[in-house]
Amino acid sequence: MSFDKLNSQILDQILAVLPADIPIYLVGGAVRDLLLNRLTHDLDFLVPENAIQISRTVANSLSGGVYALDPQRDTGRVIITTQANERYFLDFASFRGVDLESDLRNRDFTINAIALDIREPESLIDPLGGARDLQNKQLRLCSPASIENDPLRILRGARLASEFDLRILPETRHKLRQNDLASQSGVLTDQSLCALPPQPADLPRRARHGIYVEHSAVQHSMHLMIRAPKR
Repeated sequence: MSFDKLNSQILDQILAVLPADIPIYLVGGAVRDLLLNRLTHDLDFLVPENAIQISRTVANSLSGGVYALDPQRDTGRVIITTQANERYFLDFASFRGVDLESDLRNRDFTINAIALDIREPESLIDPLGGARDLQNKQLRLCSPASIENDPLRILRGARLASEFDLRILPETRHKLRQNDLASQSGVLTDQSLCALPPQPADLPRRARHGIYVEHSAVQHSMHLMIRAPKR
């Protein structure tokens, strides 16, 4: 796969400071955007362990800022600004599971469960067929437990369906309806609301996806209603 839409100098500097025996994978939205030939400045990396320590090493090499994004899950974030005044966010996380495939299978949607070994970028690591789903413009959960594990993924699904014009597959729509956020008690805290990505302005109008999102900043509440798509 080509890295034309990535800053290859950043990848080279990351590899330069890591021992050759430490695997490192580009994952998630960055790989998805590469497949769509979209420019991205948000790069997520997976390593077997010691991700926060690795993020500090990378930050020192790139003269960037660094902080522990999620200490419990061993996730660190590096923020750098290039000479061209472009800002990049580099997140490093340890495997959530015994290996890379376990991590990918425990993610939200298949289009976000694709990995790329940046040392050997010739082939994708795609155990759930996310690249095929992306090509077919369809949204599919990684597993039946994806929403139960993190109900906020319902909101991410709404954003993805709108942003990439994806058709939500029937079994995925069923799971979203079953786990409507309106019925989840205490799921959304002020902190989690602040962490949510901006929602597209036209999202409530995208009725063909069977999704409607209502957000009240004053009341700090968000409700999602999954409706059957129009025939």
